[in-house]
Amino acid sequence: MPLTKKNLVDAPEALLLIDQLRMAVPEDVSRATEVLARKDDILNQSLDEARKIRSSAETEFRNKVEDSELTKEAEKEGERIIQEAQQKVQRIVETADKKAIQMLKEADAYSYQVLSELESNLQSIITTVQNGLGTLKKSDDSESTKGNEAPKKRKSKTTSEVVK
Repeated sequence: MPLTKKNLVDAPEALLLIDQLRMAVPEDVSRATEVLARKDDILNQSLDEARKIRSSAETEFRNKVEDSELTKEAEKEGERIIQEAQQKVQRIVETADKKAIQMLKEADAYSYQVLSELESNLQSIITTVQNGLGTLKKSDDSESTKGNEAPKKRKSKTTSEVVK
């Protein structure tokens, strides 16, 4: 062991090792590059194969599910539910139609009642107007026979005044 901190190295041997390293490094780098390229190709192939396997499994699964008894029973149950719903809709429509017809009949009856009352009121008003006109005519006739004068023009009264 030397008493100094310096080591002695055999120069020709060190140069030989350095040359070997210089030659080996590019070769190792190119091998590493090839391995990386192959890794990407292998990975892509593996992904493609995995997709194919998954697609095949999904197709097989769908086929098995469609063929299963559970699916057939579910389809029957679905058809039954649809049929019940259609029947219920039919009942609701029939009920609504009956109610609509009933409401139309009630509306017609109400309209008839109101129009009948209106007709009665109008007839009463017409009778009152006719009586008023008759009274006025008698009054005018009696005045004209008294003095053989032309009848005076009277101020017209409203229907409500005549009815009073």
